[in-house]
Amino acid sequence: MHAAYKYILIVLPFLLSGCIKPLDFEAEEPAKMLVVSGMITDEPGPYTVNLTTTFKYGSYFSDIEPSVRNAEVTISDENGKTVTLKETHPGVYETDSAAIRGRVGGKYTLRVKLRDGKQYVSETEELRAAQPIDRVYARLKPVVIVNEKNDQVTVNYVSILVDTKDPGNERNFYRWIFNNTYEVTTQPENFMGVDHNGKPVPAPKDCCHQCWVSEKSSVVNVREDLQFNGNALVGQEVSKIPFKPRYFQNKHFVEVRQFAISEGAYRFWKTLDDQIAGTGSVQEPAPANAVSNIKNEANPQEQVLGYFSAAGVSKKSFFIQPFDFGIYAGTFVFPDDCRIISGATTKRPSFW
Repeated sequence: MHAAYKYILIVLPFLLSGCIKPLDFEAEEPAKMLVVSGMITDEPGPYTVNLTTTFKYGSYFSDIEPSVRNAEVTISDENGKTVTLKETHPGVYETDSAAIRGRVGGKYTLRVKLRDGKQYVSETEELRAAQPIDRVYARLKPVVIVNEKNDQVTVNYVSILVDTKDPGNERNFYRWIFNNTYEVTTQPENFMGVDHNGKPVPAPKDCCHQCWVSEKSSVVNVREDLQFNGNALVGQEVSKIPFKPRYFQNKHFVEVRQFAISEGAYRFWKTLDDQIAGTGSVQEPAPANAVSNIKNEANPQEQVLGYFSAAGVSKKSFFIQPFDFGIYAGTFVFPDDCRIISGATTKRPSFW
């Protein structure tokens, strides 16, 4: 995150709205729980911790509720160094970029004190060295899906793959995060408005036709080395992108970060990954068995969601060119200002 990671919370399978007459019954007050996400790495800071809350209804969680404001958040190491994080946005706490930097072998602990006096502390996480990424590359991947007509059709995706070498002298746990930036070309001069009768009429816009769109993958992607201990891991898929004109009319930048995480962090993310890979129904149980490493100091039985981790990082990046796969994705048809696309900017990235 910058480092911000979103936790998967299951929504209620129903909404209560539009009641004609109030119902006369007593409902149990839902339990409110703290949600914490944060990580320190051996990359330069700042490091970010997000604090939110959620409500528990029986075995299910509601959507994330408002951010937790005005908390005291600190990260400390085994040498007694402690840094205080500043709230930069509601519920988002950051270190000063020069205040602390994670180091291999360092042991880090997160502490949170809320306005009501409750204090939470994470288990200590040791920062492990990340294995270098040997190679990151892309392959065109046909995937069979069921379309809106309930027909099976084959669509193309671009699979982002990683090769790395496991050291073999200990158990190792991996997590991958994928970020991408791509250039879009749109047609604001073809924008259509409506007249006073509601009929479409040409309403060309002066700006803008060239933008760069940045995205961050929210896919949970973790693995342990039981099946390849001490050997090469080849072709680990970390993400896939639809092979559509929006993404591949122009060149496309890909960055993959490989994290050396702890066994506890692996178990946490693997539990979430397994749940997401289930039916996807809102009737799925909430991720209560994704064991957090954060506890209420005065009441260890209180359930807290999320995880604070320390991890070494290695990364590689590359460009995908429009004709790398021997076929052209086509022209992106978008008759509007490209700046309205989520994550878009007209500022050319420094790495472009």
